[in-house]
Amino acid sequence: MTLTIPATFQALEKITDFMTPLTSHLNPDTQSEIVLAVHELCMNIVQHAYAGDSGVIELQAKCDRQRLEVAIRDHGRNAYVALDEIKPPNIHDYPESGWGIYIVHQVMDSVEYQRSGGQNQWYLVKNLVELHT
Repeated sequence: MTLTIPATFQALEKITDFMTPLTSHLNPDTQSEIVLAVHELCMNIVQHAYAGDSGVIELQAKCDRQRLEVAIRDHGRNAYVALDEIKPPNIHDYPESGWGIYIVHQVMDSVEYQRSGGQNQWYLVKNLVELHT
């Protein structure tokens, strides 16, 4: 499945409708966590990669009983600067933001990023086998 949306905060509402059919066989808590992780990453793309510029975000996802894979791409001018370690933000320093990447890494089993040809590319994987046993 593929979804292409404008890189605006308003358009991010479409992520839930896109992800829900893919994750409908999961328990509601797991489903919510996955949708939250994808939403948080896309919020970061709007806020940081595009930083006020116009553009689009493309999501491609597939899911079976064993694995959910989500690829997210954008052409924002700003690249993600990977940290050596993903730690929870200090709740006193970041009361309203700074949680996105941490949430993504906590929810997903694999998070990969690369910048190639002026494009940011994220690959998220959630292993579902243990969730069904």
